[in-house]
Amino acid sequence: MALWGNIPWMISHGAHTVDIERAAIVVDDLGGTTKTFAVESASVAAWVQPASSLTLQQYGARDIEISHNVYFSSDPAVELGDRIKHAGRYLLVVGIKDAGELDKLWRIDCEETQ
Repeated sequence: MALWGNIPWMISHGAHTVDIERAAIVVDDLGGTTKTFAVESASVAAWVQPASSLTLQQYGARDIEISHNVYFSSDPAVELGDRIKHAGRYLLVVGIKDAGELDKLWRIDCEETQ
């Protein structure tokens, strides 16, 4: 239990907060579409880190680029294609992992976008 018990403390002391945004398609009067993002959850405690070289290799083998891992101590309710905003950066969600499937540590793999 001690292994999992320290995760919320580590994430809270990382002092990062993120906004989770979900895409929506807006259709104009002429049938044109625009993709916009709306905030689903604001100021969520997280820990944002550059992706490790091993994680980069694993995704690269599948021709997927990532740049960051975002860690949460509970299910952040993100979906593939959502966007995480942190410190003026936008991170597109490309992978979701519940470590040990225990709902104690969630790693969200992201690619930095504009």
